Amino acid sequence: MRICNLILLASAAWFANQAYAEPAGVMHCFTFTRVPSATDADWIAFQNATSGLPKKIPGLKRVSLGKLRRPMGQFRLSAPPGPDETKELLAGRDITMKIRNVNHDYGICMEFESEAAFDAYGHAAAHEAWQSAYFKVREPAPTTFQILLP
Repeated sequence: MRICNLILLASAAWFANQAYAEPAGVMHCFTFTRVPSATDADWIAFQNATSGLPKKIPGLKRVSLGKLRRPMGQFRLSAPPGPDETKELLAGRDITMKIRNVNHDYGICMEFESEAAFDAYGHAAAHEAWQSAYFKVREPAPTTFQILLP
C-alpha cells in the first residue's frame, strides 16, 4: 500500500510540475491578406522561401503555410489618429474615426524550440531575405500572435 501511495504521490508531483513548467517553445502565427497584384512567380518564390526557413534559422523546427478555412475579419483604422484624436483618446474620451474590415485569407505558423530562438529569429539575415519575398505577396498589417508551448 505504501508503494502505491508513493507512486501516486510521485506521479501527481510530476504532472503538477509539467503544468507549471517553463514553456519549452513558441508557436509564432500570423494571418495576412494576399495582394491581388502578386504574380504566380511572386507567390511561388514566397512559398519556397517560407518552406526553406527551418534550414536557415537556428531553433526554427517547423513552418506551416496555407489558406485559412474561413477568412478572418479584422477591423482597421482607415487612417492613424491625428494629434487631436490622440489627445482625446489619452484623456479617456470617445472619438469617432472611420474603420474598414480586412479579411485575411492566409496564415503561417512557425514552431520554435525556445523563446530565445524566437527572439533571435527577427534579427537573422535569413529572416530579412524571407521578408523581401513575403512583402511582395501580402498587404500591410498582418495579425500576429504567439503561443507558448509546454
